[in-house]
Amino acid sequence: MKVKLNFKMLVISSVLILVSRVAVVGAEQSIEVREAIELMLEDSIDVHIARLELENAMIDYEKSQGNNLLRQSDSFDWEARLNFIEAEDNYYRKEVGLIKEILSQYSDLNLAQLDLQVRKMQFEIEEFRLARDEQEADRGYKNQLELLSRRNSYNNVLFNLDRAKRDLRERERIFKTSLNLDESKIKLDLLSVGETFEISKDEFLEEALNNNLLLQLRGDRLRLSEIEFEDAKLRDMPRLDLKIRENSLEIARMQREVFERDLRASLEGEYYNFIERVKELEMSASNLKELRDRESLVFREEEKGLRSTEDLLLAQIEVLQAKQSYQRAVLNYYISKLEIKEEMGWKVEVLIDEF
Repeated sequence: MKVKLNFKMLVISSVLILVSRVAVVGAEQSIEVREAIELMLEDSIDVHIARLELENAMIDYEKSQGNNLLRQSDSFDWEARLNFIEAEDNYYRKEVGLIKEILSQYSDLNLAQLDLQVRKMQFEIEEFRLARDEQEADRGYKNQLELLSRRNSYNNVLFNLDRAKRDLRERERIFKTSLNLDESKIKLDLLSVGETFEISKDEFLEEALNNNLLLQLRGDRLRLSEIEFEDAKLRDMPRLDLKIRENSLEIARMQREVFERDLRASLEGEYYNFIERVKELEMSASNLKELRDRESLVFREEEKGLRSTEDLLLAQIEVLQAKQSYQRAVLNYYISKLEIKEEMGWKVEVLIDEF
């Protein structure tokens, strides 16, 4: 079955589809990034579990402080403080992790919507090309082998279009399930970045090290070992027992030193990754602007009859693909920035306010 050659009508129909989409926006459920994050945090069972574990750890810590007054020992207080700090750190990182997760899902859905637009335009072009080649084959200008190649290309583009539709439905299902949304259509905003976050490496390292709870805990462990060792010397403890306290002090000192060294190396890696994400974002934004300018030029030339409608569609496809690249760069930037601020101990409420 042949495809009728009506390329201008295909372009007009695609414009009508876009217009009709705008007309039904009011019936769609519009969800901003911040709203999605808040819904995710509110409904997350993992966050609720982490919050309850933190409450239990806090109660145990308060109980241990009362017990220590009676036993005159810091050992029980230390264990409770360890559990409390680990629970506090776990709760905080669970929340930040969920912010990253919903950002990724939000971006994935945007990318799937952009990809579907690209596939539709590619299908329109391929449909036109197949109709053109079939007409040329009827006139003897194309042989059957060339026509077969064109039909294979058409079928591949059609397959990619169907796959893009399936992928979009799956992304929507995952997103709606995560936020407990109903089956109504949803409309998302494309992610964007205004001014990028700036901080020097030294400033970042200083703040991140000062706010790391586990490093603070190891510092507390070291101070406790120092107190226990000095107390043992004052109480004239047997030589072998005193040696054990001395070794424990040295172990605590080395454990803190190793932890801080490894933590610093990890933080430096995160900072380097953040700087790279900023550079990628800037390059992606520049490339998108360049392709948008080129699309405007092709549009003006097409109106004057200097370019074909196919040329215009190809330029529009390039812009959509550049938007996809920009969306990926924006997501990577936001994730990396969250990781940087997570290490610096920024409160979750402050992190959410940035969206």
